[in-house]
Amino acid sequence: MVGGPIIAALYMESVATFSTLDNASNNDTAMEEIGKALGLEGKTRRLRCFGHILNLAVKALLFGHNSEAFEDDIQGNETLDAKAHELWRRKGPVGKLHNLIFWIHRSDSLTNLLRSLQLAAYSKSDDPVVRAKKPLDVIIDVVTRWLSTLYMIRRALLLKDFLEDLWYEQKSEWEGLVLRGKKSSSEMPLCLRDENKLEEKDWAIISLFNEVLQHFEYVLITLEGDGQQRKRKEGYIGAYGCPWDTLLGYEYLLGKMEVYKAAAHRYPDPEHFKVNINLCWKKLDKYYSRLDETPVYYAAIALHPAYRWGYFEDVWADRPDWIQTAKSLVEELYRSHYEPRIISRDRERGEPVTKKRRMYRNPFDKYREESRQAPTLLQPASSMTTLLQAEDAASSSTHAVGDEYSDWFRDVHKSDQNILDPISYWYERREEYPRLSQMALDVLSVLPMSADVERLFSTCGRMVRGDRARLDASTIGMTQTVRPWHCGGYIKSTEKLLEDVKVPGTDMLAEMSPAEAREATGGRITCTVPL
Repeated sequence: MVGGPIIAALYMESVATFSTLDNASNNDTAMEEIGKALGLEGKTRRLRCFGHILNLAVKALLFGHNSEAFEDDIQGNETLDAKAHELWRRKGPVGKLHNLIFWIHRSDSLTNLLRSLQLAAYSKSDDPVVRAKKPLDVIIDVVTRWLSTLYMIRRALLLKDFLEDLWYEQKSEWEGLVLRGKKSSSEMPLCLRDENKLEEKDWAIISLFNEVLQHFEYVLITLEGDGQQRKRKEGYIGAYGCPWDTLLGYEYLLGKMEVYKAAAHRYPDPEHFKVNINLCWKKLDKYYSRLDETPVYYAAIALHPAYRWGYFEDVWADRPDWIQTAKSLVEELYRSHYEPRIISRDRERGEPVTKKRRMYRNPFDKYREESRQAPTLLQPASSMTTLLQAEDAASSSTHAVGDEYSDWFRDVHKSDQNILDPISYWYERREEYPRLSQMALDVLSVLPMSADVERLFSTCGRMVRGDRARLDASTIGMTQTVRPWHCGGYIKSTEKLLEDVKVPGTDMLAEMSPAEAREATGGRITCTVPL
């Protein structure tokens, strides 16, 4: 097995648990092989990158049927010839907008004309703030990146009046040239032909797509982080990229798609819009129905003190069979992999649990907060008296010997609804629930998206540039390991950390003169890589 030596080299035999991968089918085979090496069932340890699923759903929303085939046809075509132009036009208002934006973006004269139209309009305003505004350029989209389409739409809506003025001005200019015999009508740019003009109905649909895609962006921003609690720009402490938000993200987006589908008759071109919304819903539902493949998604919510099973009993009230399946999967994971473990009791108390924040960044943030369960819902069919008794019992310094899994679900506190950082919560309770806390820490630390890891790929690529092509693999590995520790504030200086590191050949080089060392290393004595 290829992955075996890598797992051994990284000392992962005893700690590798779950993997977040994209939707490539060969990842199933890879996880089966890794599972064999670790003595696990590989399929149950695979999470599907939520970012890739969002991408597939949005492509279905924007481009309808056969969106993958459309992407293959378009990809690599940087000239937007007549064939590509027609392919985009058939995709409706967003496709027509793409053609217009691409036409302007590739032309310096049109870009300058767009800027001059804005400046002329701003100069006529009595408002000094408006007069001081700088002109904006169009944003070109990339077919493989749906966020770029959203950004293109947003900028186009801001520039709508100026884009229309530009179109009419160019149309009039070309018609004049044709009338004077200086140009043939067949030479007219495709974007200036009547069938390609963006009408008010088209702009209304583009605005609607902007509204719909905004919800996907809310979820994406929330789930693409690294899962670490830190102080945010707005001043609160919070984490993004948490596995318990994955199922909430599905529920939030599926609910939004159902709302738009039910109200499709109120929008322009209702049949086209309804079909695309339905295709998007089906794509989300396809992967939502596959959450049963791994217990991680269910366990991440069930072991979050602010949700527990009360969340499922709320959102799946009409599907008790789903709840039972989720409970069985989570309990089976605990009974088979965590309950048999021998746990050391030599622990230290951690930091206090982060307090609940009182602000929302976007509607999905609000949905997440509203999904937290009241204490009476966290423990169904229990009275407040029973709840208070449970709290008193839990406050005892020694936890009674018994079933950790069952005991914790009865151990409900009034303050559980306010828990923002479940990892700190479980870290503090690792003496009371040594096995269950290990399971909780494992599932709650899994990243729902590969975005943070992909950022590390880019960082490493920038480090190993052309003039550093001879860096040793161990140097690259050490630097990329130490860098996040340094950036995260876990270490203040790397000097002591690297004092005992032995780089192959350095002892021999230390005994050489500078000239001999330069000759032995091909002109380089040492290589310092900035963090």
